[in-house]
Amino acid sequence: MVAGSDVAQATPNLDFFGLFNNHGSVMLVIDAETGTIAFANQAAHAFYGFPGVELVGMNINQINTLSPEEVARERQAAAREERNFFIFRHRLHSQEIRTVEVRSYPIRLQGETFLYSIITDISDKLALEAAHARNTRLTIAMLGLVMIVLGLTGVILLLSARREARLRKLFEQSERKYRGMIANVPGMVYRCKFDRRWTMEFLSQGCMELTGYEPSELLGNAVIDFNSIIHPDYRDLLWEKWQLIATQGGTFNAEYRIVTKSGREKWVWEQGYVVYKENGQIEALDGLIMDISRQKETQLMLQKNEAKLWATLVSVGDGVITTDAYGRVEFLNPIAERLTGWAAADAIGEPFTRVFSILREHDRATAADPVQQVFATADVVTLPADTILVSRHGEERAISDSAAPIKDATGALTGSVVVFKDCSLEKARQREIEYISFRDYLTGLYNRRFYEEELRRLDTPRNLPLAVIMADVNALKTINDAFGHEAGDEMLLKVGAVLKRECRADDIVARIGGDEFVLLLPKTTVQAAEAIALRIAERVKDEVVCGVPVSVSLGWAAKTVAAELAADTLKHAEDLLYRKKVIENVDTRNAVVRSILQTLFTRSPSEAIHAERVSELSSKLARELNLSAREVEEAGRAGQVHDIGKISCSTHLLLREAPLTDVEHADLRRHPETGYRVLSTATEFASVADAVLSHHEWWDGTGYPKGLRGEDIPLLARIIAVADAYADMISPYPYRQARTHLAALEELQRCAGSQFDPEVVRCFVEKVMTSSV
Repeated sequence: MVAGSDVAQATPNLDFFGLFNNHGSVMLVIDAETGTIAFANQAAHAFYGFPGVELVGMNINQINTLSPEEVARERQAAAREERNFFIFRHRLHSQEIRTVEVRSYPIRLQGETFLYSIITDISDKLALEAAHARNTRLTIAMLGLVMIVLGLTGVILLLSARREARLRKLFEQSERKYRGMIANVPGMVYRCKFDRRWTMEFLSQGCMELTGYEPSELLGNAVIDFNSIIHPDYRDLLWEKWQLIATQGGTFNAEYRIVTKSGREKWVWEQGYVVYKENGQIEALDGLIMDISRQKETQLMLQKNEAKLWATLVSVGDGVITTDAYGRVEFLNPIAERLTGWAAADAIGEPFTRVFSILREHDRATAADPVQQVFATADVVTLPADTILVSRHGEERAISDSAAPIKDATGALTGSVVVFKDCSLEKARQREIEYISFRDYLTGLYNRRFYEEELRRLDTPRNLPLAVIMADVNALKTINDAFGHEAGDEMLLKVGAVLKRECRADDIVARIGGDEFVLLLPKTTVQAAEAIALRIAERVKDEVVCGVPVSVSLGWAAKTVAAELAADTLKHAEDLLYRKKVIENVDTRNAVVRSILQTLFTRSPSEAIHAERVSELSSKLARELNLSAREVEEAGRAGQVHDIGKISCSTHLLLREAPLTDVEHADLRRHPETGYRVLSTATEFASVADAVLSHHEWWDGTGYPKGLRGEDIPLLARIIAVADAYADMISPYPYRQARTHLAALEELQRCAGSQFDPEVVRCFVEKVMTSSV
């Protein structure tokens, strides 16, 4: 044992030069300052392919594809021990470029620094699959050859010194200097006999950390032999494998388990080779054993992650296709199979564009190949929004797509991945949203937003004269109040349909408000616009909703010169519309009220009889109360229309044959308010709207809808209330008999002061009924 050394060993005669030169790993010794290759072993000569000894003396810049400046920076980083692991692209003598992993460690001698480098070709290995194994092999190669490092300085000196005496002296100096390095090497460097007990002759101090045994306990099988440390499951396997190496040559590599002194099991990785005597007999085995328990755990985790990744690729909702660097398909997940129509077995190896056939929707031309775009840019590429995928069977789908490069550790492109999904439904929804954003939800015509954009687009000299027709549906609110919004919607639909039918294909028809429509007519004179408007008015008159004729008011104008503002043209059309509406609206709304009343009487003939009786009694009562002739006339008119609000009630309710339920009664109680809204829109009936609203108010304030009391209730309403109650009591219904004349009068007198105005009841009983009798 070397004095002061941390390494326990026997004293074998190790041929460091032979171990280095004959080792199967590619090794170079490089001048750290200049980059000159000072020595290359036989494996390096074979790998790089330079004839003879040409490799020695070359500069590493001639091999490394990086720039000389970049190579120098990396070389100095290794010399300063800032980094020892690199991935480079090396150029062989044949000019072929190979991707290599390099481990470089500095060796300093007499003021000069050399880099001891181990090179591994990784060009043909899958990065994900081989990452752990490569790193382990490189580390082990470096550690396994640390014994060679002990003599490596002697090799360098052999090349420069030429005198064996000086070589041997310097070799011994360097050996003493570097032998201590083994103490700090992870793992266990060994030399052992080729026997079943693996009798150890040399062990580094890493033995203690790896096995729990001191090197002295294993050397010469002093306490325990190494075979006893190997897990029983692997002993025969390792012996057979070493025998194969001994007979066929090569480097021994194996993963197996050992049992440490504490009883803990560890996974280890061993690399070694056979050392032969000059006569060809086996002298010993040299190698390195390293703890890979953590790497095994990582490997297991990687395997689990790979399984998860595979499961994700298979089950993900998007289609996934990967290609090699030549654009040939390597993988399709099930979604990609379904969308492309290609089975994975058929697609693998095919050109990507054959499997993934895409068109541009707007012109049906072949879309750009995303894979070739990725190869050209080395960046992520997204397909245009109008891309259509055509399946193997001719089915077309709108898709969204992105493609990305796959790169190796050096950044070189090795393939691409394309992720895409069927967005046909999204496209349909988008079109629906676009339709909704520019269309009126009820009529299907364009809306105000689209109309304003089209007005800006059409407002150009080539479209002059540009005519505008404004249309306003008459009595829409009255129809809504009387029949409900469904009837109002029906009216709007019918008006919209007429407008659409009467316009040309290039004309724009839009609903811009509740009852407002507008037509944009490019290249149309004001005279032509007027003719169209009058034709629309006539066609609309043919439409009927709930027995009420539909009508519209129209205004029109035309922009004839470019200098005129479109806003002014619109205002001219709108002004004409409102002038015509003022003239037409009075007659229209009065006619609508009369139509509503007639519709009510048609649905319920008994309502017509009742209205006529109440009208007659109200007129007589107003006359007996000494009201003016106008008020007497209004009383009669109010009596005629007092129940017009019942138009909003169902026919079933109007023709009921049983007493009202609570729900029906609540529905019926709304008719005074409905009647008020209908009547207040028509000049002919507006003066009696308040009376109709209040004819169910009670004198004591307990009536509806407002709860008015006493003289706060309009007099006409108090008159109608008495006439209405009397007429109702003496009328027969399917669910009750009519009261007699006297019984009805007694009921009025009983309710005077509570439900009815006492003075109105007294006048009705004493004067109206007396005169009638």
